[in-house]
Parts: sequence; structure tokens; C-alpha cells
Amino acid sequence: MFVFCRQVGAFHADVDNFEKAFRHYLGAEAAATFPSARIAFYYALRALNLPPGSVVALTPIAIPDFVSAIRGANLSLRVQERGGDVTVRVPPGAGDGDKVRVAGHGAPGMGGPAGDLVLTIRVSPHPVFERKGLDLHLDLPITVAEAHRGAKVRVPTPDGEVSLTVPKHAQSGKVVRLAKKGVKRGNQHGDLYVRFLVKLPESDSAEVERAVDALEAATAGDVRAGIRF
Repeated sequence: MFVFCRQVGAFHADVDNFEKAFRHYLGAEAAATFPSARIAFYYALRALNLPPGSVVALTPIAIPDFVSAIRGANLSLRVQERGGDVTVRVPPGAGDGDKVRVAGHGAPGMGGPAGDLVLTIRVSPHPVFERKGLDLHLDLPITVAEAHRGAKVRVPTPDGEVSLTVPKHAQSGKVVRLAKKGVKRGNQHGDLYVRFLVKLPESDSAEVERAVDALEAATAGDVRAGIRF
């Protein structure tokens, strides 16, 4: 369910809808106790520079699929104030907190055409990818053998899988950058940062224990030497 606040012009306010908006964000007690804050909230809406009749969604539009926000998607919404459904095009590279404006789908203006529908996007997190701006970050598990000997592994990206070289003797926590394999937004293209996490066997078999003993014997010196506060 979406809640909307109507902005009807530079010097006129739709009081009923505005009060609903203020209570929605700050609660009824704040609306009654801080009238100056109510005025500030109204002018904050005016700062959006919307045409008369514009409708602002107070409940953000949720994109449950992290990938859809990166690649772009079409969403169908029902607008309470106007009735009926409207298709919203979420552009590729949309991020959490971005606003999408749908021209002509707001409320009727004061003697003029309908205003715009303005939606705030909320993107659900991805189970393994983290987004920071246009960059993506991925923790990639690798085996002990891959870390020691080096390897070629497949890594998913927004443009499909790519081959990534694990360097010989890679340590857990080492980060490599895949240029322009992050989020694309207009002419800008982010990077993908892959951090290797060496995955140890979870078995307690005799074979694993012997292999661990061999690795321990091959480790020279104190691995925590030089660690100081």
C-alpha cells in the first residue's frame, strides 16, 4: 500500500494531505508539539521543485530484486489518488534512496495539467554482493589448493560470468579489482572488487589432520610478528 502527499503549488497547501504526510514521518505527537517542524517539513517538500498537483510517495517503492535495480525494470503500481495502474520504469543503475519521477501521473493541478508522481526507491540487499555507489564488492571463497597454487575461477558480474585469476600464494583477504564490472549508470561505470576468502576443510579426518600438520611445518616464523597497537 502506498501513501501519497499532494504538493499543489508554491503558495498553496493541501492541508489534509500534508498533515497526513507529517504524521506519517514524525508521528501524531510531533505534529501537535512542533508546529514549526511542520512548516519546515512543508518547505522541504516545496524544495523538490515539483509542478502543481505532483504526488509524492511517502511509502518507498520496494525493488525486491537487487539485480533488477542494477539492470533496470518495469514495475506496475496502483496510484490511490488517481486510481488505476501506472507502469514505472526504473532505470539501470538505480540505487537505494533514488527518486523516480513519472510525468503526468500526479494529481490535477490548480487549473492546469496533472503534476508528476515521485517515488523513492528502496532496493533489497543481495545475499553475496554489496553495493557502494557504483562499485560492487564480493567475498569469494577459494580452496586452499587454489590459494597456494593459483587458479582460474569463474565470477558472476552484472554482465555475465568472467574468468578471474587467483594469484599464486593468495592470502585470505586479498582484494582484486575488475575494472568496469560494477554498476553502469548512464556514462559512468563502477568496478567490481573481489576479496578472496580461503575456505578450509571442515572435516576432522586423519588425512586432513596430516595435511594441516604438513602446512604447519612448512610455515616459517611467527605469522603474527609485527602486529602492534
